Amino acid sequence: MKPAGPIAANGATTFDPAQSVALFVGARTFSEDESLEMVPYAVDDAVDLAFMFALDPRVSLVQPKHVVLALSDQAPRKPISQRRLAELKRKGAIVVPASQSRILKAMAHQAGVVGAKGIFIVSYASHGFSEDGSQYLLASNSLFREFNTAIPVARIFDLVAQSNTGRSLILIDACRERVKKQRSAAPERLSAAPLLQRMGPIQGQVVLYGAAAGKWAYDDDLRQNGVFTGAVLDGLQCRAGHDPSGLVTVDALSVMIERNVLAWIRTNRDPSVRNATQANFDGAARVMPLAVCSRPAPPDPPAVSDDALASRPDRRTPVRQRLEYCQADGKSLMSLYDSQDPDRFVTAYVGWRDGCVAALRDLDARFPRRKSSESETVRFVSVANHWCAAKCPDTLSTGNCALFRENPRAERCFWDLDNAVKQVDDVIIRNSFTLQQEQQ
Repeated sequence: MKPAGPIAANGATTFDPAQSVALFVGARTFSEDESLEMVPYAVDDAVDLAFMFALDPRVSLVQPKHVVLALSDQAPRKPISQRRLAELKRKGAIVVPASQSRILKAMAHQAGVVGAKGIFIVSYASHGFSEDGSQYLLASNSLFREFNTAIPVARIFDLVAQSNTGRSLILIDACRERVKKQRSAAPERLSAAPLLQRMGPIQGQVVLYGAAAGKWAYDDDLRQNGVFTGAVLDGLQCRAGHDPSGLVTVDALSVMIERNVLAWIRTNRDPSVRNATQANFDGAARVMPLAVCSRPAPPDPPAVSDDALASRPDRRTPVRQRLEYCQADGKSLMSLYDSQDPDRFVTAYVGWRDGCVAALRDLDARFPRRKSSESETVRFVSVANHWCAAKCPDTLSTGNCALFRENPRAERCFWDLDNAVKQVDDVIIRNSFTLQQEQQ
């Protein structure tokens, strides 16, 4: 069956995924500006979207060998995203650092090779800011408010418009509420999303922006994706509704994204908000199909063996960085304690605990302790498992999450979660010298 990809402006269905290209940027950390908060799921967002567009049979708009991922690191948070990244690389996708020069170089290269019958896909997850009416996206080596170190959104639009294809899809999720560390709870005004302007009479160009004008984008700590990216993924998985022929169009996708993001913000941030995202596309692009719902979902990619990772030590994330992720995720988890979905909270906690244990085991393997009782893994597990086993008499078996709805038992559980997070802080402090040695 020939892919029913994006239609041309004149209504013809001349589309060839072999002529498509894509660039997915995920800038989670910022090496040159330590004052910046990490964007916790930016790498997961880039990987999950790349897998969807390249390897999900319902979409398949671009071949993996024509995909470039610009990532601040190659360590997605979610295990499924880690497997997706491995599968993308196995199928030919290229991974480069998310620095300013490498992103611009990759953009220019992709713009030069996209074919007339393909589509140019660009996705960008990071921080952003406005300067003199222009919008800039941060690369992993950018400085906040220093526009000459960032990526101008106008430059992305120009490169896409100058390419050989008349079809493009641009996803921007870069106006985070929290930008600076150790600041007041008030959002940074410069990081608010600008009003998305029309890019001119370019038929077949679609831009979806993850925040309404003057507002911010958010991260879903339970799902471990940006809220906007999660809505895009749901829509492409045929949860957006489709026309009678079984196609998910740009119009249906944009409506579903707005609805889902708006519902999340009203539930978790601002009940009075009226709009949540922005979309810009012409009439011809409105009916551009992006997914075919009659096709089956892809199987989960195979797990990456520890032996395979060990044979490529250059591709492993430093232990310190993984512990910092564990630290940040734990603090985010505490903020989710009052979630209306306790079952998902339990799943998030167990996933966080297991991720921390994996990093701690690596730390203990690289720097063995004299006694097993001094193992950082043992110390952490004794606290983390005490929370879910000793303090709370019920187990965490399926369907047994009612304890999180009860007080004061739930409060006692929460404070032991707090101690588990403090234990991670202590691990980093105790091992600061050895962790510095690892990076040298």
